Amino acid sequence: MNSTFLNKVIILLAFAGLGLGLSSCAKIHMGVVNGSAQLSQRNFTYNGQAKGESSAVYIFGIGGNDKEKLIDEAWMAMNKNFPLKDGQAYANVRYNLTTQNVLGYLYMKRTQHVTADIVTFK
Repeated sequence: MNSTFLNKVIILLAFAGLGLGLSSCAKIHMGVVNGSAQLSQRNFTYNGQAKGESSAVYIFGIGGNDKEKLIDEAWMAMNKNFPLKDGQAYANVRYNLTTQNVLGYLYMKRTQHVTADIVTFK
């Protein structure tokens, strides 16, 4: 083979690999705010924040849990880490889903976050 042709092929492959490497990772954030406790009156005290999360990994789009299962697992983790006492409730519940893609659907990681304020009613 001609060495000039081989050099051009190597340069072309290097640029293609560089372009693919720089453009193939994406992170997407989606969130929803949902209130579970009615906070229309000042009959409560704020006690902090509760958090829970769950993750799933997908290879070629296969594996892990569906979105609803991730939400359920994150909610259960929050309840386990920050259990409610008598008179308490979760308020301003927020659901955030982070999706990280590498090389399209070759590798994808979804992480579901659930965050809520803990309030105690008087």
